[in-house]
Amino acid sequence: TGNECAQFTNCTQCLYNNLDCGWCGSKGKCMSGNITGPGYGGVCDFKINTENNTITTENAWEFTYSHIIHQNNIDGNKLSPANVTVFLRPGKPLAVPVRLRIPIIPPIDFFFLLDASISMKPYISLIQTLMPKISDELNEVVRLAREAVNDSTPATVFFGMGSYIEKPVSPFACYPEAYILKVHTGLVNSSAVMIAALSELLSRLAINYEHPENPLEAALLAAYDNSGNYTKRINWRPGSFHIIMMCTDASAHVAGDGKTLGIFKPNNHDGIPDGDPPGSGEDYPKPEEFKKKLIDNNINPLFGVIETSGVLGFYSDLSSKLGFGSWVPITNNSDQVVQAILNGTQEVLNKAILLKQLDLLNRLESIVPPEVIGAKPNSYVNFTLNMLLSLTDTSNFGSQGVTVVRYVGFSDTVTVTSLTAIECVGCAINNPKYQRDQCDVCGGNDTICLGCDGVINSGILFDTCGVCGGSNDTCLDCHSRPVAPGTNGTDVYDLCGVCGGDNSTCLGCDNIPNSGLEFNNCPTPVCGGPPCSDLTTTVAVLASIAVVGLVFAIVAVIMLVSAGAAMMVADDELIEKEANLHDNPLYEEAKRKFDNPLYGAGGN
Repeated sequence: TGNECAQFTNCTQCLYNNLDCGWCGSKGKCMSGNITGPGYGGVCDFKINTENNTITTENAWEFTYSHIIHQNNIDGNKLSPANVTVFLRPGKPLAVPVRLRIPIIPPIDFFFLLDASISMKPYISLIQTLMPKISDELNEVVRLAREAVNDSTPATVFFGMGSYIEKPVSPFACYPEAYILKVHTGLVNSSAVMIAALSELLSRLAINYEHPENPLEAALLAAYDNSGNYTKRINWRPGSFHIIMMCTDASAHVAGDGKTLGIFKPNNHDGIPDGDPPGSGEDYPKPEEFKKKLIDNNINPLFGVIETSGVLGFYSDLSSKLGFGSWVPITNNSDQVVQAILNGTQEVLNKAILLKQLDLLNRLESIVPPEVIGAKPNSYVNFTLNMLLSLTDTSNFGSQGVTVVRYVGFSDTVTVTSLTAIECVGCAINNPKYQRDQCDVCGGNDTICLGCDGVINSGILFDTCGVCGGSNDTCLDCHSRPVAPGTNGTDVYDLCGVCGGDNSTCLGCDNIPNSGLEFNNCPTPVCGGPPCSDLTTTVAVLASIAVVGLVFAIVAVIMLVSAGAAMMVADDELIEKEANLHDNPLYEEAKRKFDNPLYGAGGN
């Protein structure tokens, strides 16, 4: 409810909790609300900007919530975004979405890390015999995977080999027979070199006096490519997919076991075997630090465990705790050994896993899903980084955290910078930066409650007419409504005395308001002229009629004269035709005799 926030008496308490509380700096109160302001009808007044005397929300309402502030990508990075800045409110989780582009299978660097105890001789001999087939089969896996996405670029698998026994400290083992790591051959594209290196190892297998043994420290040195006083190096190829396959029949020593040897100095996990002889000066590694260093160095662990050793459960559990890599059982059957190596490699390759590489203030709660299996190259898969600033982590409230998540086996990362600092401002108790003015406004300048008479809180205001303390009666229009100064009010009396009129109701015939002039009653009206009498009017009418009659008579005479002339012309034309007829010599004969052949022929 809204009352839950009232229990907090200062800004820090108000904002560093998982309730929806905000700090009203202008009132010095913790109130329920959201990013827009107080809820439950609450009001947080504002601060006056003293520079331009305007009201702003600055330093009034402060509300924090977990959200993404900014993010950006990096060209070529398989993870997007590559960088994210967030704000975390205590107890309020935040989901940060991340997208991963699955790459085409890269070249593989495969390093065998073999337990050099005498009990491992049959299995090492078997690997030596099968080395050409292992190389061919694994190269075929890579070729087919790239061919499936139409990529014919060669991606050769390189192999290397090293061995380990134990810390060279009695009673576990003795120097110089025992050692942390020996690199017998760095990474090469040659089965012959690998076979020779395995022969050299088989010639010097040692008796180990106890179980467990020391594969984790050996793998740690191999990840850093540092074998102590030995000169050979692994030479991991940049851009390749790095796999260390630890083959053993014994479990592993971990941090704390060194006290049996009188070693109490913790392992610093720097890849350098401290002491003389190497490795005698520090304890065994911590599994969680072992995991981190493998991630840092793009190493994928693959545990090859002798099936009859009784330690399958140990490495199954260790693989689960690491959260990446895999394990496979190893027998003395040739086909099974090859298939186990292929299966383990493909399982590692087929998993898309994001793991925490760095989380200084422990703000990464989880990564969902923990892994994606079988995603196709050039496809995209989505992950969610769940971030949280714990309510119990009060010592880190206000601190900036950095979390780095890495794509396992590759160098691609996403970095999340988490901000938690708040700025508590406003007129709270013991906050000298802001004080209340006489109007009770935080940071105000005594103007918001100043009357027009210059007196604070007088309540006297300017009326509509612009008169301080006025009653709006000095600027009334003809409808008795106040008209604000400077406005174009039209409701006034016109010259005709009409409210809101346009002077048209009292215009004279001269278009002058109130002139009184009118047109007279004469046949031809005259504006302002004298009136005409009735007799004059009658005479004028008769005269007009006479004139009209005369005009009609003249027109009739003209028409008669024109008609007579036309008739005379017609008679003349008829006489001329008759004369022509009588001159015809057949005229008389035609009249007397109707049998005249010319008559019947239409003659005249």
